[in-house]
Amino acid sequence: MKNFISVRTFVIYPSSEDKAEVNRAYEYLRDAMYMQNRAYNYAASAVYSAIVQRQSSEAINAIYKRAQRNPKAEDPEYSLYPHDDFSFPVGLTVPPTVVQRLRSDMKTACKKGLLKGNVSLQNRKRTAALLVESR
Repeated sequence: MKNFISVRTFVIYPSSEDKAEVNRAYEYLRDAMYMQNRAYNYAASAVYSAIVQRQSSEAINAIYKRAQRNPKAEDPEYSLYPHDDFSFPVGLTVPPTVVQRLRSDMKTACKKGLLKGNVSLQNRKRTAALLVESR
């Protein structure tokens, strides 16, 4: 059975008459985009460093696994992201979505010659689209 991936673009307009509520909704979306793209860049750097250092596939998979977790203050080794720098928005599955995109991007980049210097490591800008996973 083949998996079918459907990509859709949505434009979100808050439907409230209250200006403060509209601003709160837009701020939530901006913060989510910022944290997601920052987490992507952070995880991409960690994975790329592990690949360049010729670490084992188990070690690289451990980095991916840690990148899927939200940071905890009491256990800094639980997640790849520092607790004091990363606060993901409540209600969105940011880390798993980041890792899913990162795995496919790294696979494509390696095929195109990332390790030979033919292409550079991809990074995401602050305003890159918010990736939302639907179930």
